[in-house]
Formats: sequence, C-alpha cells, structure tokens
Amino acid sequence: PHTVVNSIVGPKVARLCNFKKFKFLERYYWRLSLFQLLFCSLSIMIFFTIIKFFGTRLYPDSYMPDTLSFMWLFLASIAVSLRGISTIILIQLNLKRYLFMGQVIYTTTIIALYFALIEFDYFTSMPLVFTIAHIIFCIFILNKMFIALK
Repeated sequence: PHTVVNSIVGPKVARLCNFKKFKFLERYYWRLSLFQLLFCSLSIMIFFTIIKFFGTRLYPDSYMPDTLSFMWLFLASIAVSLRGISTIILIQLNLKRYLFMGQVIYTTTIIALYFALIEFDYFTSMPLVFTIAHIIFCIFILNKMFIALK
C-alpha cells in the first residue's frame, strides 16, 4: 500500500522540494505518513484475518505463519510506511548517498541478525530479523531527512 501512496503523492513532494517549502513539506510528510500507517495497518490486519480463517485451504499447517510472525510483519509495515515519503524527499534533495548507506545498514543488519538468531529453534527468526532491519533503516533515513529539512 505504501508504494501506491508514494506513487500518487511523489510529484507533489517533488514540487515542494524544488520550491524549498520545507516547513509545509514536514507537515505534509506527517499527514501522509499517518494515512500510510493506517492504510498499511489495515491491510496487514485484513491479511492476518484471511489467513487465520482460510489459511488451511491455502497453506499446509506446517507452513502457516504464527501470530507472532504477523506481529513482526505489522511492526515492519509501520516502519516502511513511515519511511516511504522520506525516500522521495532525500532523492529530490540530492541526498541519494544516505539511501545507499541505509541499504548497506539494512543488509548488514539482516545478515548479522539472521546468523545470530538462526540458532534459536523455538521461533522463526526471519520475520523478527526483517522487522528489526526495517526499523533501523527507518530510523536512519528519517534522521537524515529531518536533518536535511532543517
């Protein structure tokens, strides 16, 4: 869902960046992020409900994701929805190096956490790893974006 919203509002965000209307851009960012947050949360909850009611027809029981995996997916979705517009802002402000650095941090986090948590057999580590990586990536990108808007 956040990709659809970013595609729709991307041109307006680009115009605001070109005209250097950073105060309005920051308020606009928070409104859009709240909308994306609600939209992504609703989509995860609907997906969770469908899987819980009809999952046995779609997946064998051994492949069914547990509730904890959906919780991690929900948190990762929140991080992605908060980060969405900020990537457009950083691109428009010619700060693409931060996006590259964020991707390196994201990939490094995934690799390090996966190898650290793979030994735990009592839960599936991949949803947790993706969630933590998305949150760290989101914090890094948002920090760089707010510094650039000041």
